[in-house]
Amino acid sequence: MEVSFGEMTSNGHKVFTGFIRDISEKRRAEGELRKQKEIFQKIFENVPVTISFVGQDGQLELMNPEGERTIGWTLEEIRKQNLDLFAEIYPDPQYRQTVLDRIAASTGEWADRKVRVRDGRVIDMAVAVVHLSDGTSVAIGRDITELKRAEAELRESEARFRLVADSAPVMIWMSGTDKLRTYFNKPWLDFTGRSIDRELGNGWAEAVDSEDLQRCLDTYVQSFDRREAFRMEYRLRRHDGEFRLVSDTGVPRFNPDRSFTGYIGSCIDVTDQRRAEEHLRRAQEDLARVSRVVAMGELAAAIAHEVNQPLGAVVTNASASLRWLAGQPPNLGEAREAIDRTVRDANRASEVIVRIRALLQKVPPQMEQLDVNVVIREVLTLAGNELLRSGIAVQTDLAPDVPNVFGDRVQLQQVLLNLILNGIDAMRTITHRPRELRIKSAKHPDGVLIQVHDSGDGVNPEQANHIFEPFFTTKPQGIGIGLSVGRSIVEAHGGRLWFTPGPSHGVVFQFTVPKADTSDERAA
Repeated sequence: MEVSFGEMTSNGHKVFTGFIRDISEKRRAEGELRKQKEIFQKIFENVPVTISFVGQDGQLELMNPEGERTIGWTLEEIRKQNLDLFAEIYPDPQYRQTVLDRIAASTGEWADRKVRVRDGRVIDMAVAVVHLSDGTSVAIGRDITELKRAEAELRESEARFRLVADSAPVMIWMSGTDKLRTYFNKPWLDFTGRSIDRELGNGWAEAVDSEDLQRCLDTYVQSFDRREAFRMEYRLRRHDGEFRLVSDTGVPRFNPDRSFTGYIGSCIDVTDQRRAEEHLRRAQEDLARVSRVVAMGELAAAIAHEVNQPLGAVVTNASASLRWLAGQPPNLGEAREAIDRTVRDANRASEVIVRIRALLQKVPPQMEQLDVNVVIREVLTLAGNELLRSGIAVQTDLAPDVPNVFGDRVQLQQVLLNLILNGIDAMRTITHRPRELRIKSAKHPDGVLIQVHDSGDGVNPEQANHIFEPFFTTKPQGIGIGLSVGRSIVEAHGGRLWFTPGPSHGVVFQFTVPKADTSDERAA
């Protein structure tokens, strides 16, 4: 309450009067005003923008600390030195007048200004001027020099990116966080013959072959959701209408704070490459078949002997059967036994022919689970007579617990047969020590290990680095494709083929084959 007293004279007497007034609302309003002033003062002093009050005469009346820091002059210095601040920060008269005209006409919108500060630097300022009802004005500004520089660098970076992207020999695309494509470079647009507007979003998918589209989109969406890189191949329609096979690789993009920003990808036309790879594969198959034919040629004498033995036995047993049947009375028991032997010998000759035909036939690889010990025994049977004729003793150390491998029986037989024939050739001139060939199978971290160790003179160190090269040979009559083809076959199976000097004599050729698993059966 506000109480006031007064003295007055009435009828010759002194009279005191008192007035009482409720000033609660006044005090509340004054408190609120002080609070608002304090809030304004705190904002005025600490806000990271410049605030200036300009009087009706255009003179600077008030400026906050951020304004003083930005331009380099304090309000006190400006007043003491009677500085014309507009002339200082806008030294060019024509530019200064343009600014003044725009300030006079301002309705509070933001505008960029070039401002010279006390140390002579010219900075960029974003300024908004608001005219008050009493004719004064408030100017609010912020230093945007670094922002301008960053924007300029970003524009330059984007220009460089687009220049590089448009000059790159690959098709490049980008997408946002919503999976929609936001950019395609010039090579992509040249390839498809479509405009950028038609490709943006999901428009690019219109050119994907209908048989590949769903698989392509599934790979893209699943990888996108997991923020994982992906690689896929699909057929994309070229501007001339031909569908070309492209290899598309996409990787996620992240900001420095690891926030996700989308994907960037590149495509290359691999149609010609895949055709060349297919031609190469066929050429390698033909070369492998030639290698098998050469190996069979080297075994010609052994094959003839292997076939002649059961054929000779067939003739002998058939003749005996005829004699037993011609007897009086016929000896049916002996004839039956002779006929049984005839059948067995004929089947043995047939098995030899089947194995030889399998090695010589031009058939695609037949991948299956194999017991390498069985494969080794089959090859030793095929090469048995050649080993015997060359006076070579064979020692085998076949581990009974080796796992099955996943491979093509004929191709693995070819590799092993070539190594055995090489071992035979390496020992032909050995006369001062036994001719021995050791064949071993064992478990290996990579699957199964097969070793072929001869007792020859080993490999000349000068030739060691070339021994697996195509058409390099140390044999007078060799053509130099056996080891090269063998290494290709082993590597195609996921293994490796190499050699080391023997412990005392000769050389150890060895190769690995990965063990089979359930997924191999499904793949087969």
